[in-house]
Amino acid sequence: MLMKWVMVSNSSSGKHFELWKEGTKLVSLTISTCTKISRIECATEKRLFFIEKKGFLQNRTVIKNEYGILMGELHGETWEADRGFIELDGRKYAYSLDTGEEPGLVIYEELSMKPLVHCQLAATHEDAAAIVKKSKSLHDTRYPNLLMALCWYLLKLSPAEVEIVA
Repeated sequence: MLMKWVMVSNSSSGKHFELWKEGTKLVSLTISTCTKISRIECATEKRLFFIEKKGFLQNRTVIKNEYGILMGELHGETWEADRGFIELDGRKYAYSLDTGEEPGLVIYEELSMKPLVHCQLAATHEDAAAIVKKSKSLHDTRYPNLLMALCWYLLKLSPAEVEIVA
C-alpha cells in the first residue's frame, strides 16, 4: 500500500495536509500562506520549519528550523526540479517526481536506486500539471514542504521501521 498526502483544508491563511498509509495518519503538515512556515506534527513531536527559495540561476530551497538554524537543502537537477536531492539533518535522499496521471513522489537512499518510499500526491495535482508544462519550478510549489515533511518522518524511523515502510 502506498502512502498518500491528503489535503484536509485549504484557506487563505494556509493549507493543511496529512500523510496517510493503510488508514493510519503518520504526519500532519500545515503550510502558512503568508509566512512560509511549515508546522509538522509527527507522533508526539511538533516542529516548525522555514522553507525558503534561494538562488537565481541555480535554484535551491533551504530548510531552517524554528531557531533559524540550517537543517537542510533541496537541490533540483533541472529547472523544473522533477528529480534531485534533499539533504535534511545530515541525511541525503534522492527524489523523483512522477507527474503522470497519478502524481507521486519517490524517495531513494542517497546512493541506492531502490525506492525507499513512494507517496501519492493527488492533493497537489495542479502543481504537478504546472511542472509538466514547465510554467512552474518545483521550488515555487508546495512540493518542497511535502518532500521535507516526508523525509522528516523517515528520519524519525528506526532502520527496521524504514524497511516496513518501503
